[in-house]
Amino acid sequence: MKKDKIKRVSLVLGILFLLVVLFLTYFSSTIDAMLIPNVKTTEVMRGELSEEGYYYNQQDRFLIPVKAVSGFGETGTVFVINWIDGDYYANEIEVQIIGSDGMYYEVYASGLHGGNRIIYSTSKSLTDVDRVYVVED
Repeated sequence: MKKDKIKRVSLVLGILFLLVVLFLTYFSSTIDAMLIPNVKTTEVMRGELSEEGYYYNQQDRFLIPVKAVSGFGETGTVFVINWIDGDYYANEIEVQIIGSDGMYYEVYASGLHGGNRIIYSTSKSLTDVDRVYVVED
């Protein structure tokens, strides 16, 4: 009697374990998307601010939306999107703030290139090398 009861409990626990594994496997991408930060990105533009407007195609200066830069004063940080092995990652880069017109910062950064995608909005706080989900605008 006791052995039959142990067998039945073991069988039920084994089936329950398999059902949990199947459930988590089936919904893993949905669960993963809920756990990682959702971000919106914009492309980095080369250029500089002036009293007349924006000058584009400057080689070492970039125009970045104000809401994409963390920090105030002369330095700040931005998060650049990198694609590695099928996933997006956010890499933090320090920038020197040269000026602002209220909408854009003119910045200099050695690790930034025209055409990079930077994060301007996120659902959770980020740290360097966080995996993120890019929300299409």
